[in-house]
Formats: sequence, C-alpha cells, structure tokens
Amino acid sequence: MKHMKKLVIFDLDGTLMNTKPGIVAGLGYAIEKAGLPLPDDATFDTFIGPPLESSFERVYGIPNEQMQEIIRTYRKRYLEGDIYNSIPYDGIFDLMAELKKRGIDMAVATYKLESMARDLLSRFHFTDYISCIFGKDKNNTLTKSDIIRKGIAESGHTPEETVMIGDSHYDAVGAEEAGVDFIGVLYGFGFKTAEDVNEYKNIGVSETAMGVLPYLT
Repeated sequence: MKHMKKLVIFDLDGTLMNTKPGIVAGLGYAIEKAGLPLPDDATFDTFIGPPLESSFERVYGIPNEQMQEIIRTYRKRYLEGDIYNSIPYDGIFDLMAELKKRGIDMAVATYKLESMARDLLSRFHFTDYISCIFGKDKNNTLTKSDIIRKGIAESGHTPEETVMIGDSHYDAVGAEEAGVDFIGVLYGFGFKTAEDVNEYKNIGVSETAMGVLPYLT
C-alpha cells in the first residue's frame, strides 16, 4: 500500500548545499598543521558527508588521539568562517517552496554536528522551510538511522509517511534501517550514476533538486 508522503527529510552536505569549499579549506588547514599529506581532490570528496572519524581512519589510519586533535583544529577553523563558504544547490529553494505549498513538512538529518548544521541552515535561510534539524552528537554515538528516527519522532509523522533524500550510501542505508523510503540525488558528492543508487533500496533517482517531485506524488 502506497502512503502519501507528509515528511521529507534531507541530508545536508551534497543534498541541500555544496559545502565542499569550506570543508576543504578547514580540513586542509588542520591536516597540514598535523604534518600529514593533503589528499587529492577526489579523496577530499569522500570526507564530505560521512563521520570525519571514519574518513580519517580510512585515509590515514592514525591513532584516535591524533585524529581527534585534527578534528578539533578543523572545527575551530571551520566555525571561524569556513562554514559559510557554502552554496545552496540550484533549484533547492524552488523544491522546498513547492513542498511547503503542498503542506509537506521538512526536516534535516546530517552527520554535521547539530549546532553547526543549525547555524549554517539558519544563515542561508533554509529555516524558512525546515522545521526540524538533527545532526551528530559530540561523542559520535548516533548512526544515520538514529538521526533520521529523531526527525520522524519530532515531526509526529510515521516512517511510512516519510521519505529521505540524500546523495550517499550513508543516507540510503540509514533510510532503510529507519524504515523510510529513499530518493537518491546525483548532483552531490556520493552517488555519481543511477546504478550507484540502485545498489540500495530506493523509490527514485534524480539528477536535479526539482527532479525529486514526481516521486513524492
């Protein structure tokens, strides 16, 4: 039985905004300060979206204490201004305006620290549309599905009435674990082709922000 969607949960990095310029600047500063070699551009892309701890472990394999020091340096630099070096994707506000017109609630589930996400989304006026913003906790204990579930609970809707929109396998897996439908977008940092998205359970794939609308009717 198909349920009418009443809640759309967005990922942030690579779905609502191109946050790469600010993230690369902040991470590059922290990595160089730690005396480590900078990754190439393609590898930098893999840092955007997932938990930073998993990315540093995968790329550098460094001890946790050193990793946490780099992450602290990055966050301090990022919050001093790099965070605002971000660009909303083409058509994303058109999509949100249409969803609001249809009476569909919107939320965000991101691996960014929740305080960072709230600050960034407020600065760029996403909070004109989004009612709930949830991110990772400081101790990195929440999975993507945990964060999605928090958004559903806060909204008062059911998983069947909810759809997650994201650009990576973290979003797809989190959606499936949370029991919600998933739409993959190809303009972000993770998925590059429809075949990439179709490796996971989904109800649609879109190359643009507005392209998700047909899957929500």
